[in-house]
Amino acid sequence: MLWVTIAPIHYPWDLPHGVTLPYRFAERVHLDEVPSWVKTDDALKYLSHSLRTELEDRARYCISVSYDADAFGTPDPDWKGDVPRSIQDSACEQIQHVGFSMWLARPSAFTFSCVFHGHQVQGESLMRHVFQTSPICPLPEYESAELKIEDFVAAGDLARTLRTLGVQGTLRASTQAATRAITETGWTLRFLILWLVIESLFGPEDAREITFRLSQRLALFMGTDSEETRALFRKAKASYDWRSKIVHGLRLAKLNSEKSRELLLDLVSLVRQSLRKILGDQVLTEQFDGKDREEFLDDLVFAR
Repeated sequence: MLWVTIAPIHYPWDLPHGVTLPYRFAERVHLDEVPSWVKTDDALKYLSHSLRTELEDRARYCISVSYDADAFGTPDPDWKGDVPRSIQDSACEQIQHVGFSMWLARPSAFTFSCVFHGHQVQGESLMRHVFQTSPICPLPEYESAELKIEDFVAAGDLARTLRTLGVQGTLRASTQAATRAITETGWTLRFLILWLVIESLFGPEDAREITFRLSQRLALFMGTDSEETRALFRKAKASYDWRSKIVHGLRLAKLNSEKSRELLLDLVSLVRQSLRKILGDQVLTEQFDGKDREEFLDDLVFAR
């Protein structure tokens, strides 16, 4: 039986020149027009009033995943995790990969708030299940960003790499944490979760001198010259100091709105650029997900 999982996109602008529909992100994963059955009363009645209005009036595009399944809840034969999951859950993850990859390519208002599962019976699409999900919450600096064709190309490459990550690897944990972070509206929790991403990527296993070594590793990995490396080291170390203050329950009275905005934007940039560099290089992807990650990061200091 042919099934499709669909996430209508919140994106207020027209698609950029060069993006024609259906636009392929990965095998069976496309950006397409929202099908008519998604906007029927039977499909929308389970959603909140505000979301129904949004979908009826503004939703033009969707991320869609098509696949074959015997029924709703059929186990995914390709899933390698210890606990079985359905083919529909795997389709949802592929949609999340696209949304997160678009954020890595260029943070914007491109996001989704609900997911529909449907299947075809005698050529007619029928809705079987719908649920609301937490959308990506763009920072004010990114709300007006318009996507370009190169962002769609980059997102497709990143989404295909995310699909290949191991179930228990460092990168899967890092990207899942980053995906959670960008749905948070509160500064404190978003900041802390983004630091979990940095720590999972660059943190030493033995936890010795963690502030210095973590900041040094990140700076050596991302810096292109000695001046940029020193600046990144100082920025990462100062940011980690604020992370420690939050974790240990210290008051943040001295952290004004301008400074908090600067800290969060810098941290977002570090997370995005780190993940883009790693996921955009197969050798680095394997290095960070492999057993020699610690040795590789320690050896960065000798690479210059």
